[in-house]
Amino acid sequence: MVELPVLITSKNTYIVQDGATPETLNYKPVGTGPFMPVDFEVNQQPHKFVKNPNYWEPGLPKMECVEFYAIQEATTRNAALLSGEVDLAQQVDYATITTLESSPDVQLMVSPGAATSMVLAMWVDTPPFDDVRVRTALKKALDRQVMLDTVLLGYGVIGDDNPVPPTSPYAWRSEVPPRDLEGAKQLLAEAGYGPDNPLKIDLYMSEYIPGATALGQLFKEQVAEAGVEVNLVIGPASEHWDNVWLKFPFVGSGWNMRHPGEGLAIAHRSNAAYPETHWYREDYDKLLDAANTEPDPAKRAELYKAAAKMIAEEGGSITPLFQKIVAALRSNCSGYQPFIQLYRMDLRNVICTP
Repeated sequence: MVELPVLITSKNTYIVQDGATPETLNYKPVGTGPFMPVDFEVNQQPHKFVKNPNYWEPGLPKMECVEFYAIQEATTRNAALLSGEVDLAQQVDYATITTLESSPDVQLMVSPGAATSMVLAMWVDTPPFDDVRVRTALKKALDRQVMLDTVLLGYGVIGDDNPVPPTSPYAWRSEVPPRDLEGAKQLLAEAGYGPDNPLKIDLYMSEYIPGATALGQLFKEQVAEAGVEVNLVIGPASEHWDNVWLKFPFVGSGWNMRHPGEGLAIAHRSNAAYPETHWYREDYDKLLDAANTEPDPAKRAELYKAAAKMIAEEGGSITPLFQKIVAALRSNCSGYQPFIQLYRMDLRNVICTP
């Protein structure tokens, strides 16, 4: 799953933890990072960190201290940034980019490629999603280019219903087929659905990542053209990962970018800790086992591609989009660049002038 957007003033940053137990990671963090926590309390903010005087890189970090804030609401996040209350927004809401672009006090930075996947996860062992024709019909009914242009304002990559973006050298194909609305209708008819018996499904969403709610709304509109009735249940983002995700058969999800060996496994192996689609397939597990033990890079890539193809064609993940991370930094600050992996936040070179 993805982490929350983080806002940072020129008083705070991130600490790298080495060899710590879960208890020390949560309450007594230790490590060799550029900053050290001050009176760290998990449920209180801001989280303050001060410069590590013994940091191994000479001259770094450049800031004396930093403070972290978690602000879910996009309007509040933007107001804090525009007012100068915070100096850096790790990820901004795509709907607010136009407003931020017009401000001389803010600079926007974009990650170099596909970063966070936007996923609609179906339980493949639960009706109506246990019918592969239904799963495929929902995938075929989507106009992914419209989703990219509308939800992400173009700041992303079209997805192919698996954790590997089509732009990756590990992708099983580099082009995602266009929308096939008639093909979706035909599959639904074969599965027993039609005008007199429409497919009705609940989809649970929230703004757990920027653009997620808009994705759910557009999904509802697009599949309605294939005769599917979606009851869109939008809840608070603060409860999504704990009380919704993994609890209902069709929910919004999202994942930070990972190497295929991890990305194809973390939610899809039979023994996965986060089985968001209930994809329990021994043949799939064997593919990953073979890939992860294959010494030849070319052969290993082909095995990863076979696993990705299996998920795309048969799995319960609808992955229409991958986000590019758009970060916002106050104009009086410099030294920050967003990574493809959202959780990699490097503040060593960040400096803000008065």
